[in-house]
Parts: sequence; C-alpha cells; structure tokens
Amino acid sequence: MLLGSVAGLATSTLTIHPSHLFMPLVISLALMATGSVMDSFSSNLTRPANMYFSQFCWPSAERFSLDRQWCLASVT
Repeated sequence: MLLGSVAGLATSTLTIHPSHLFMPLVISLALMATGSVMDSFSSNLTRPANMYFSQFCWPSAERFSLDRQWCLASVT
C-alpha cells in the first residue's frame, strides 16, 4: 500500500497540468472501481498474495486524485 501511495503521488506530480484536471479524476475513479470489484470477489479461500494488485489500486488512485482535487480547488 505504501508503494501504491508513492506511485500515485509520483504519477500525479509528473503529469499534473491545470488545464487537464478532469480526465485524471476519471482514471482514478476507474482504478478505484477496478480495485473494489476485484476485492468483491474475495472469499475465505483468498490469500494475501491474491490481493496485492487490488490493494495497490486503492492508495495509488487516492493519491492520484487527491492532488488533482487540491489543484482544482485552488484554480477555481
């Protein structure tokens, strides 16, 4: 999860542009939806190794969108 948070922050920092704030929010929402759908199919047979990617999606999408929302709020 820490790696996902750092990856989301780095991606957001490298790709942020004030005129293109909406599409990255959509990408972040899609990444969160992907992680939640993957987690919704878990059962008592699911092991931690099966959840690495879905748990990576959440913090990376959160950090990616949070930085965009702060920038959007400061522009408007």
